Amino acid sequence: MRNTECDSLLKIANRLYQQGDYRRVRTLLEIMSEVYPREVQVWTTLAMVANNDGEKTEYLARASQLQRQAQAS
Repeated sequence: MRNTECDSLLKIANRLYQQGDYRRVRTLLEIMSEVYPREVQVWTTLAMVANNDGEKTEYLARASQLQRQAQAS
């Protein structure tokens, strides 16, 4: 079941990203990662605005782990 609030916030993050407001996108997604820690799309979107390759790898690994857990269920 999809979380409509999370989906709405992801749409806002994508809009901000398209506008080039990466700082606000990152802030929003960092908060979302705490509120919705099991949402794969939050982590993959956060990887798009990571500060460095280490963060990007960490966020994508988290998304991958969550995806595997979801498939195993």
